[in-house]
Amino acid sequence: HIRRVRSFYLPFFHDAERILELGCGRGEFLEVLREAGKSVHGVELDAEMAQEAVSKGIDVSITDARSYLASTDASYDAIIAAHLLEHLEVAEADDVVGLAAARLPRGGIL
Repeated sequence: HIRRVRSFYLPFFHDAERILELGCGRGEFLEVLREAGKSVHGVELDAEMAQEAVSKGIDVSITDARSYLASTDASYDAIIAAHLLEHLEVAEADDVVGLAAARLPRGGIL
């Protein structure tokens, strides 16, 4: 069900090759993206959920979104944070958006 629902977002990533999902959960959307030929990476705070994604062969960092974005120099064509930002305090969400923007090239998708 989750894969079907998240597939709605796939057309938004048509031109993106390297995609990061913040709060990737069990990796359902990353599976959809990978099947579409995209290079994917996930970030998930819940270790159990992250392990499920890892068991599917998805590269996942087990940490919170802000810490990951602040500690990496990786760049992505697109970053998605579906069902994540609304769970954060306003200041933390603002930090995450700013840090995510710094990981995107001009014209990148957030």
